[in-house]
Amino acid sequence: MMTESKAQKRIRSSLSFLVFAACLFTWQSALSLGWVPTPKEYFLLPDYCQAKMSDYMRGPVAGKIGSTSPWRREAASMLVPASHIPRWKQKVGSTDFLHLHHYCYGLAIMSNAEDPGALRKSGYSAKERYAQAVKEIDYTRSKSRPGAPLWDVMSIAYARALAGAGQWSQSKAVFEDVIASSPRDPDAWVEYAKLLKRRGEINDAIALLEQGLKMASNRGPLLYWLAIYQYDLGDLTRAAETAQQAQAAGMKMDSLTRKLRGAGRSRPAD
Repeated sequence: MMTESKAQKRIRSSLSFLVFAACLFTWQSALSLGWVPTPKEYFLLPDYCQAKMSDYMRGPVAGKIGSTSPWRREAASMLVPASHIPRWKQKVGSTDFLHLHHYCYGLAIMSNAEDPGALRKSGYSAKERYAQAVKEIDYTRSKSRPGAPLWDVMSIAYARALAGAGQWSQSKAVFEDVIASSPRDPDAWVEYAKLLKRRGEINDAIALLEQGLKMASNRGPLLYWLAIYQYDLGDLTRAAETAQQAQAAGMKMDSLTRKLRGAGRSRPAD
Protein backbone atom coordinates (compact mmCIF):
# COMPACT_ATOMS: atom_id res chain seq x y z
CA MET A 1 0.00 0.00 0.00
CA MET A 2 1.38 3.42 -0.96
CA THR A 3 1.96 5.85 1.88
CA GLU A 4 1.45 9.58 1.65
CA SER A 5 4.71 11.52 1.58
CA LYS A 6 5.36 14.46 3.90
CA ALA A 7 5.22 16.81 0.91
CA GLN A 8 1.82 15.43 -0.13
CA LYS A 9 0.53 15.83 3.43
CA ARG A 10 1.67 19.44 3.50
CA ILE A 11 -0.02 20.13 0.15
CA ARG A 12 -3.24 18.45 1.30
CA SER A 13 -3.19 20.41 4.57
CA SER A 14 -2.57 23.67 2.72
CA LEU A 15 -5.39 23.01 0.28
CA SER A 16 -7.78 22.19 3.12
CA PHE A 17 -6.88 25.42 4.86
CA LEU A 18 -7.36 27.44 1.66
CA VAL A 19 -10.77 25.90 1.07
CA PHE A 20 -11.76 26.64 4.68
CA ALA A 21 -10.46 30.22 4.44
CA ALA A 22 -12.27 30.80 1.16
CA CYS A 23 -15.55 29.53 2.64
CA LEU A 24 -15.07 31.62 5.76
CA PHE A 25 -14.30 34.75 3.73
CA THR A 26 -17.37 34.23 1.55
CA TRP A 27 -19.55 33.77 4.62
CA GLN A 28 -18.11 36.79 6.36
CA SER A 29 -18.38 39.03 3.29
CA ALA A 30 -21.96 37.92 2.57
CA LEU A 31 -23.24 38.28 6.10
CA SER A 32 -23.05 40.85 8.84
CA LEU A 33 -20.12 39.54 10.88
CA GLY A 34 -18.54 42.44 12.70
CA TRP A 35 -21.11 45.02 11.58
CA VAL A 36 -21.33 47.95 13.94
CA PRO A 37 -24.19 50.37 13.18
CA THR A 38 -23.58 54.07 13.29
CA PRO A 39 -25.52 55.84 16.05
CA LYS A 40 -27.95 57.10 13.38
CA GLU A 41 -28.50 53.58 12.05
CA TYR A 42 -28.90 52.26 15.59
CA PHE A 43 -31.56 54.77 16.61
CA LEU A 44 -33.56 54.08 13.42
CA LEU A 45 -33.73 50.37 14.21
CA PRO A 46 -36.85 48.89 15.89
CA ASP A 47 -36.59 48.29 19.63
CA TYR A 48 -35.93 44.55 19.34
CA CYS A 49 -33.02 45.27 16.98
CA GLN A 50 -31.63 47.86 19.39
CA ALA A 51 -31.72 45.17 22.07
CA LYS A 52 -29.96 42.65 19.82
CA MET A 53 -27.31 45.10 18.66
CA SER A 54 -26.71 46.24 22.24
CA ASP A 55 -26.07 42.63 23.23
CA TYR A 56 -23.99 42.00 20.09
CA MET A 57 -21.86 45.10 20.52
CA ARG A 58 -21.10 44.22 24.12
CA GLY A 59 -20.10 40.73 23.03
CA PRO A 60 -18.66 39.63 19.65
CA VAL A 61 -17.76 43.14 18.44
CA ALA A 62 -17.14 44.86 21.78
CA GLY A 63 -13.66 45.93 20.68
CA LYS A 64 -15.12 48.16 17.99
CA ILE A 65 -17.19 50.17 20.47
CA GLY A 66 -15.39 53.17 21.87
CA SER A 67 -12.56 52.88 19.39
CA THR A 68 -14.52 54.48 16.58
CA SER A 69 -15.50 58.15 16.56
CA PRO A 70 -19.26 57.68 15.89
CA TRP A 71 -19.64 55.63 19.09
CA ARG A 72 -18.43 58.00 21.75
CA ARG A 73 -19.32 57.48 25.39
CA GLU A 74 -22.65 59.31 25.18
CA ALA A 75 -23.84 57.19 22.24
CA ALA A 76 -22.68 53.92 23.77
CA SER A 77 -24.54 54.81 26.95
CA MET A 78 -27.80 54.60 24.99
CA LEU A 79 -27.41 50.84 24.51
CA VAL A 80 -30.19 48.72 25.98
CA PRO A 81 -29.14 47.68 29.52
CA ALA A 82 -27.64 44.19 29.69
CA SER A 83 -30.17 43.28 32.39
CA HIS A 84 -33.00 43.75 29.86
CA ILE A 85 -31.59 41.36 27.24
CA PRO A 86 -33.02 38.11 28.74
CA ARG A 87 -36.51 39.60 28.49
CA TRP A 88 -35.94 40.44 24.83
CA LYS A 89 -34.62 36.94 24.14
CA GLN A 90 -37.79 35.53 25.62
CA LYS A 91 -39.99 37.97 23.71
CA VAL A 92 -38.32 37.40 20.33
CA GLY A 93 -37.46 33.73 20.87
CA SER A 94 -33.95 32.57 21.69
CA THR A 95 -33.25 31.07 18.23
CA ASP A 96 -34.41 34.16 16.34
CA PHE A 97 -32.58 36.45 18.75
CA LEU A 98 -29.34 34.55 18.14
CA HIS A 99 -29.43 35.35 14.42
CA LEU A 100 -31.29 38.65 14.58
CA HIS A 101 -28.30 40.91 13.85
CA HIS A 102 -28.36 39.78 10.21
CA TYR A 103 -31.97 40.90 9.89
CA CYS A 104 -31.16 44.18 11.65
CA TYR A 105 -28.28 44.73 9.25
CA GLY A 106 -30.68 44.10 6.37
CA LEU A 107 -32.99 46.82 7.71
CA ALA A 108 -30.06 49.24 7.91
CA ILE A 109 -29.08 48.40 4.32
CA MET A 110 -32.63 49.10 3.14
CA SER A 111 -32.60 52.46 4.92
CA ASN A 112 -29.33 53.15 3.12
CA ALA A 113 -30.92 52.22 -0.21
CA GLU A 114 -33.73 54.71 0.43
CA ASP A 115 -31.43 57.57 1.49
CA PRO A 116 -29.93 59.28 -1.61
CA GLY A 117 -27.02 60.75 0.37
CA ALA A 118 -26.11 57.50 2.10
CA LEU A 119 -26.56 55.58 -1.13
CA ARG A 120 -24.18 57.89 -2.95
CA LYS A 121 -21.55 57.42 -0.25
CA SER A 122 -21.93 53.64 -0.34
CA GLY A 123 -20.94 53.41 -3.99
CA TYR A 124 -23.77 50.96 -4.69
CA SER A 125 -26.98 51.34 -6.64
CA ALA A 126 -30.29 51.06 -4.78
CA LYS A 127 -30.95 47.72 -6.49
CA GLU A 128 -27.58 46.38 -5.33
CA ARG A 129 -28.24 47.49 -1.76
CA TYR A 130 -31.66 45.83 -1.76
CA ALA A 131 -30.05 42.64 -3.07
CA GLN A 132 -27.61 42.75 -0.15
CA ALA A 133 -30.54 43.24 2.24
CA VAL A 134 -32.27 40.20 0.74
CA LYS A 135 -29.32 38.00 1.73
CA GLU A 136 -29.15 39.34 5.26
CA ILE A 137 -32.87 39.11 5.99
CA ASP A 138 -33.12 35.71 4.33
CA TYR A 139 -30.36 34.41 6.61
CA THR A 140 -32.31 35.23 9.78
CA ARG A 141 -35.61 34.19 8.25
CA SER A 142 -34.14 30.82 7.21
CA LYS A 143 -33.32 30.16 10.88
CA SER A 144 -36.84 31.07 11.97
CA ARG A 145 -40.23 29.52 11.29
CA PRO A 146 -43.82 30.57 10.49
CA GLY A 147 -45.62 31.57 13.66
CA ALA A 148 -42.47 32.87 15.39
CA PRO A 149 -42.95 36.28 17.07
CA LEU A 150 -41.10 38.20 14.32
CA TRP A 151 -41.95 35.96 11.36
CA ASP A 152 -44.50 38.32 9.78
CA VAL A 153 -42.36 41.40 10.42
CA MET A 154 -39.31 39.75 8.85
CA SER A 155 -41.37 38.45 5.95
CA ILE A 156 -42.74 41.91 5.14
CA ALA A 157 -39.22 43.38 5.20
CA TYR A 158 -38.00 40.47 3.08
CA ALA A 159 -40.75 41.11 0.51
CA ARG A 160 -39.83 44.81 0.39
CA ALA A 161 -36.16 43.95 -0.15
CA LEU A 162 -37.02 41.46 -2.89
CA ALA A 163 -39.09 44.09 -4.70
CA GLY A 164 -36.28 46.64 -4.43
CA ALA A 165 -33.86 44.07 -5.84
CA GLY A 166 -36.13 43.60 -8.85
CA GLN A 167 -37.46 40.19 -7.77
CA TRP A 168 -41.09 41.19 -7.99
CA SER A 169 -42.68 37.76 -8.45
CA GLN A 170 -40.89 36.47 -5.33
CA SER A 171 -41.90 39.60 -3.40
CA LYS A 172 -45.52 39.18 -4.41
CA ALA A 173 -45.50 35.54 -3.33
CA VAL A 174 -44.13 36.43 0.13
CA PHE A 175 -46.71 39.19 0.61
CA GLU A 176 -49.54 36.89 -0.38
CA ASP A 177 -48.29 34.22 2.03
CA VAL A 178 -48.24 36.72 4.90
CA ILE A 179 -51.70 38.03 4.09
CA ALA A 180 -53.08 34.48 3.83
CA SER A 181 -51.59 33.45 7.17
CA SER A 182 -52.07 36.75 9.04
CA PRO A 183 -54.97 38.63 7.43
CA ARG A 184 -55.47 40.75 10.55
CA ASP A 185 -52.00 42.30 10.23
CA PRO A 186 -52.53 45.83 8.80
CA ASP A 187 -48.84 46.26 7.94
CA ALA A 188 -48.92 43.44 5.40
CA TRP A 189 -51.83 45.03 3.51
CA VAL A 190 -50.33 48.53 3.63
CA GLU A 191 -46.79 47.58 2.58
CA TYR A 192 -48.07 45.40 -0.26
CA ALA A 193 -50.33 48.23 -1.45
CA LYS A 194 -47.42 50.70 -1.36
CA LEU A 195 -45.35 48.49 -3.64
CA LEU A 196 -48.27 48.03 -6.04
CA LYS A 197 -48.69 51.82 -6.16
CA ARG A 198 -44.95 52.28 -6.74
CA ARG A 199 -45.20 49.91 -9.70
CA GLY A 200 -47.97 52.06 -11.17
CA GLU A 201 -50.69 49.54 -10.25
CA ILE A 202 -52.78 52.02 -8.27
CA ASN A 203 -56.13 50.36 -9.00
CA ASP A 204 -54.77 47.06 -7.69
CA ALA A 205 -53.43 48.87 -4.62
CA ILE A 206 -56.87 50.37 -3.94
CA ALA A 207 -58.59 47.01 -4.44
CA LEU A 208 -56.12 45.37 -2.06
CA LEU A 209 -56.73 47.96 0.66
CA GLU A 210 -60.48 47.64 0.26
CA GLN A 211 -60.14 43.88 0.68
CA GLY A 212 -57.94 44.37 3.74
CA LEU A 213 -60.50 46.63 5.42
CA LYS A 214 -62.72 43.57 5.86
CA MET A 215 -60.05 41.65 7.78
CA ALA A 216 -57.37 43.89 9.30
CA SER A 217 -57.45 44.37 13.07
CA ASN A 218 -56.64 48.09 12.72
CA ARG A 219 -58.40 49.78 9.81
CA GLY A 220 -56.81 53.20 10.35
CA PRO A 221 -53.58 52.75 8.33
CA LEU A 222 -55.48 51.12 5.47
CA LEU A 223 -58.03 53.95 5.37
CA TYR A 224 -55.20 56.50 5.46
CA TRP A 225 -53.49 55.11 2.35
CA LEU A 226 -56.76 54.32 0.61
CA ALA A 227 -57.81 57.97 0.89
CA ILE A 228 -54.45 59.12 -0.51
CA TYR A 229 -54.61 56.70 -3.45
CA GLN A 230 -58.21 57.68 -4.21
CA TYR A 231 -57.08 61.32 -4.25
CA ASP A 232 -54.14 60.46 -6.53
CA LEU A 233 -56.53 58.70 -8.88
CA GLY A 234 -58.74 61.80 -8.98
CA ASP A 235 -61.69 60.28 -7.11
CA LEU A 236 -61.99 63.27 -4.76
CA THR A 237 -65.46 62.53 -3.43
CA ARG A 238 -64.51 59.05 -2.29
CA ALA A 239 -61.16 60.34 -1.02
CA ALA A 240 -63.00 62.86 1.21
CA GLU A 241 -65.30 60.16 2.57
CA THR A 242 -62.41 57.77 3.25
CA ALA A 243 -60.35 60.53 4.85
CA GLN A 244 -63.20 61.22 7.25
CA GLN A 245 -63.31 57.53 8.20
CA ALA A 246 -59.52 57.48 8.63
CA GLN A 247 -59.66 60.52 10.88
CA ALA A 248 -62.40 58.87 12.95
CA ALA A 249 -60.06 55.88 13.28
CA GLY A 250 -57.39 58.10 14.80
CA MET A 251 -55.29 58.93 11.75
CA LYS A 252 -54.00 62.46 11.14
CA MET A 253 -55.27 63.59 7.74
CA ASP A 254 -54.22 67.27 7.81
CA SER A 255 -52.24 67.24 4.56
CA LEU A 256 -54.94 65.47 2.55
CA THR A 257 -57.60 67.65 4.19
CA ARG A 258 -55.87 70.79 2.90
CA LYS A 259 -55.63 69.31 -0.60
CA LEU A 260 -59.30 68.32 -0.59
CA ARG A 261 -60.33 71.73 0.68
CA GLY A 262 -58.30 73.35 -2.07
CA ALA A 263 -60.05 71.13 -4.59
CA GLY A 264 -63.46 72.25 -3.28
CA ARG A 265 -64.26 69.09 -1.34
CA SER A 266 -65.68 69.24 2.15
CA ARG A 267 -63.29 68.93 5.06
CA PRO A 268 -63.38 65.71 7.09
CA ALA A 269 -65.12 66.11 10.43
CA ASP A 270 -63.04 67.27 13.37
